[in-house]
Amino acid sequence: MYKAFRGWLFQFISPSPALTGVSLERKIPVWCLQTLMKHPIRRRVLYTGFCVLKAVVQVMPLGGVRILGKTMGLTCWLILPAQKRLALNQLDIAFGDTKSASQKKHIVWQVFLNLGLNFFEWLKLPRLSASDLQGLVECSGLEHIHSALKQKRGVMMLSAHFGNWEIISPYLASLGFKGSVLARKLRYPEYEQFLISMRESKGVRTIERSRLKDVARALKENQLIGIMPDQDVDSLEGLFVDFFGKPAYTPIGPAAVAMMTKAPIVPCFIRRNRNKYILEILPAVVAPEKGDRKEILAQWTQDWSRVVEQQIARHPEQWVWVHRRWKTQPNHE
Repeated sequence: MYKAFRGWLFQFISPSPALTGVSLERKIPVWCLQTLMKHPIRRRVLYTGFCVLKAVVQVMPLGGVRILGKTMGLTCWLILPAQKRLALNQLDIAFGDTKSASQKKHIVWQVFLNLGLNFFEWLKLPRLSASDLQGLVECSGLEHIHSALKQKRGVMMLSAHFGNWEIISPYLASLGFKGSVLARKLRYPEYEQFLISMRESKGVRTIERSRLKDVARALKENQLIGIMPDQDVDSLEGLFVDFFGKPAYTPIGPAAVAMMTKAPIVPCFIRRNRNKYILEILPAVVAPEKGDRKEILAQWTQDWSRVVEQQIARHPEQWVWVHRRWKTQPNHE
């Protein structure tokens, strides 16, 4: 039972090796994967349990929901030692000796706590009203969105797996902004439908990342498109940029779409501040003025990656370090 529970938790935190860079087969026994994910009856029982949990959470006060979230974060921290080691390794790469071992361990603890809170807050999100969201979020920089929208090209809202990132689009929708989020297709459609429905309940559409025509259409309608290109996904076209002093494989999609549509790239990041969130919207990352297409794509990608790095460096406990950000290296080193 312990191994099955451990497998389920890791599956939900990180549903795909392509997303995390972690091979589940190396971390979880084969029988656990088969019984939980391939056996249709047990998979259905698991999903039924998830639906029951969702129903219970949605009638609970937010304070109680957060207690459950912290409990889940603690549980994951206790039973997922491989992911703790992975996070510590990533922190070593990023910060080296500039942070002590105890500081890094504390960051990892906060990362697990944040993920547990995120999970339960997502279950609660459909029941939060527009006024609830506006009361929970302290926002600065809205003028950067208004300025970008004046160009009538739409806006690429670039964020990261940082804080509770799923709060950004519902909050902006509550203020009257129209938009969608660009997302990868998940391995398990029932959980994917939960995320899609969660966003739709707040007026936010989900666009699969392969549907570039839909992205272009939404931008042409002067909408916001939320993107989070901060992870190493080698199935996407990308290039290497400097990220915390080491080459990191990074998608060129944001810069390529912005170049094609002339849509501004506006970074935004949300982080926890006790029982509320702070959303910072930053000035647009402008395209380089000189260079051919390849050079512009490379420099533009480096420029927005540096903005992401700066935010993570300021608040490292907010980022998802249980991801092998430097998995892919030049020449497969």
